[in-house]
This record gives sequence, C-alpha cells and structure tokens, in this order.
Amino acid sequence: MKMDYRRDLQHNYLVVETGEKTENYITRMMTENQVQGLLGCECRRMDQKKLYYYDITSKISLAEKSRLKKVKGSEVLLIIQGLLQVLVQLEEYLIPADQICLDWNYIYLDPVSCYPSFCCLPAAEKELEQGIRELLEELLPRLDHQEQTGVSVVYELYQYAIQDTFSVMGLQSVLERRLMEERKTTETELQACQEKKSREYQETSYFGDNRQAVLEDFFSSEEEEGENGRVSPVLVGMVLGIIGVLLYALAGYAVLEYVPQYLGTWAASGVMAILIVLIWQVVVRKRKKEERQIEEQFAIYQGTSEEAPRHSKTDIREWEEKDKEPEEEITWEKRIPWGGDTYTQILSNGGEQGGLILKELHPVSGRQFRIEKATRLTIIGQLKEQADLVLPSTAVSRVHASIEQRAGNWYLKDMNSRNGTWVNEQELYGEEEQELINGDQIRFADLIYQVKI
Repeated sequence: MKMDYRRDLQHNYLVVETGEKTENYITRMMTENQVQGLLGCECRRMDQKKLYYYDITSKISLAEKSRLKKVKGSEVLLIIQGLLQVLVQLEEYLIPADQICLDWNYIYLDPVSCYPSFCCLPAAEKELEQGIRELLEELLPRLDHQEQTGVSVVYELYQYAIQDTFSVMGLQSVLERRLMEERKTTETELQACQEKKSREYQETSYFGDNRQAVLEDFFSSEEEEGENGRVSPVLVGMVLGIIGVLLYALAGYAVLEYVPQYLGTWAASGVMAILIVLIWQVVVRKRKKEERQIEEQFAIYQGTSEEAPRHSKTDIREWEEKDKEPEEEITWEKRIPWGGDTYTQILSNGGEQGGLILKELHPVSGRQFRIEKATRLTIIGQLKEQADLVLPSTAVSRVHASIEQRAGNWYLKDMNSRNGTWVNEQELYGEEEQELINGDQIRFADLIYQVKI
C-alpha cells in the first residue's frame, strides 16, 4: 500500500494506492457515505490504477502536531473518544473495525477543536487492538505533564491496553469509569472553591452580613413609588396625542373657513409640533437607557446579576496600585499595523544579527519581520491561538505553513492549507519541504514575501 500527497485546486489529498483492480463492498461504503469522524474519500482511476483520495485540507496530522508542542492528555482522550464513536458508526455500515488506520502520521486533527478524523483504508494492515496499543505508546512520551487534565486517565488506558485481556469494549468501560471519576472530583473541587470565595467575599464586603438589608433600605423609596398604581406613560401619551391631533384639525378648519391667509402659519405650527414630539421621544429614550444601565450596574453590585464581581479589598487595592504604574509605550518598532485592530507581532527587535527576514512585496511593499535562529517550528497562519506569526488575510488558512531551522538551514513546509504555499512559484503540498536560500520569493495564498538570510 503506497501513500502520497497531491493538491487539486483548493484541496489537499492523502492518496492511497492499494493495487486492487475491482471495487468491493467496503470501497462502495467508504466513497458513497460520509461517516462523521472519517476523512472524506473518493475513488479515482489513473493509468489503470485505483487511487483513494482522502481530503485533508486545513487539517494537521497528529505526528506533525506533536512536533509543534507537547500533546495534552485531554487531546489524547478526545482522540480515543472520537475513535470509539467512529467504530460505532462503522458497525452500522458493516465495515470491519480493522479498516481504521491508527498510524499517527495519518490521523488528522482540526487545528481549533483538535477533533480527530481517521482514515478508513480499503485493506486492513493490522488489528485494531494492536493499532491502539502502538498509538498510545507513541503518545505517552510526548504528553504535556504540566497540563494535568486527563494525563492519569491516559496512563491507565495504556496499562489496560498492554494486558492480554485487552478489548475495545473494555477500553470504553475503563474510559467511561475514569471520566466519571474525574468529573465528580472536578465538581467537588469547584463547589469547594465557590464556597471558599463566597466566605471570603462575605468577610471582606464593605457592608458585611447586612449588605443586602442596607441596599434594600436604600432603594425602598423608589420601589414604593412604583407600587402606587401609576398610570402607564404610554397610555397617557396616546391619549394626549389623539387630543392634540383633534385640536389641531379643528384649528385648521377654523383658519381655512375664516382667515385663510394664515393657513401657512397653521401648517408651520404643525411641523414645529411634530419636531418637538420627535425630540421629546429621543430625550425620553436616552433617559430610559441611562436608567436601565443604572439598574444593571446596581444588579451587578447587589449580586443578583450573573456578572456580579467577587473581589476582595486586597484585589481592589492591587488594581489601584497597578493603575498608578506608568503604561509601557508601544512604538512602531514593536508592532506593524495591518489595518483595523489586527496586528502582527515582530518576532525580534531587529537589533541582533542572524535569523531569517521576510520582506513583504505584496500587497504592501516594505513591511518585514524577523524570525530568530531557533530549533522549534515557527507556525504561520491566521489562528492566533496556534500561529507564531499571524497573517491578516482571509485567504490564509488557520494553520497555513511552518518555517524551521535545522543544521543552520531554513526549511519551509505547507500544512495542508486551502490556498497553498509557493516558493519561487513552485507549489508545496503534503509532507514536502523546501530549503530556503537568500532571495527566494514565498507566497502564502495572496501574500508575497522575499527571503533575507
């Protein structure tokens, strides 16, 4: 079975060649149905070969993600849960579970949600249990132990996976039991934390235990006025409006009948009355808006709003001291304006020698940023949570490309972007890397840069 990568217009594909000549039941189920959690697949024939095209556009492989940063335990649990859900759906289509490829190079994740998409191969290469065991063995050394969520659960799943009695049903039972325990522990800790904050707030409140009573007494006069059966102002306005229109009409009839030369004055007075009413409405609405804002602020202060703050006097004192500190001056050397509120951070101050500089040629000539010498990847894209360099173009993918330095050389790699990456008008795709040299021209979708090393 041969694996390759290809690009077609705005799509990136993982291409699998199996060597089989005829279609079978599994092939038809894979290509004619879109199963949630599986990569979309279509079958094409080329040079008397049958090729399977799996759409991996705007997705990142699990192996590539682990190169970028440590894998969180919660992400591993999400992958296992996604796999179990896919296996349930495969039973409905009568597709064997062994058709799922669990090689971490071919498990693709959404850059934002990290939700997995699996590749359902037309021919099984290994048993499902063996694939799960090897996948966990690959991920355990790459776990982020600073983020403790789910780490202990992943280790327990691996301990179960290496047992002789290991089965997928048993794995699901272990996962559900541990997640239930984790949820109960989290709820207990959250409840204890809320109770502690509540006690601290009561102890540090300016009104103490009588805060609610003091506020109720302070605002009791306004509440009593609202309960004395006042007539609705809307009804009063309607009645006065009808009376005014009738009087104005009678006055117009009298003017037309007895003094028609003053008909223009009568019309002008009507226009003035309409303007006065409109201005009055604007003033009344503005006043109501201010009163509503005051009521909302009082609700927050009183503690009846969901946004009610829970801060102690110590917090307030720290904030006041922080406000007195001089703010750091942000100069043009520290950020490049791209228009609107979007900025791209410069990755160095430009004072040191070395590194790689990308000078923009299009759409704005002259802008540039520096990437310092480093061993880790520099991610380029539109997603602020994942990208080191954020490019403000809607044509750029959330995670578009990466630049890495190895052994003194710089390498550019496309990360299954929708609109592609080019070096000197040569398009990159799949797992292909391109070494960068001084003077190369790089294009990320519709943004063009020149390389300076």
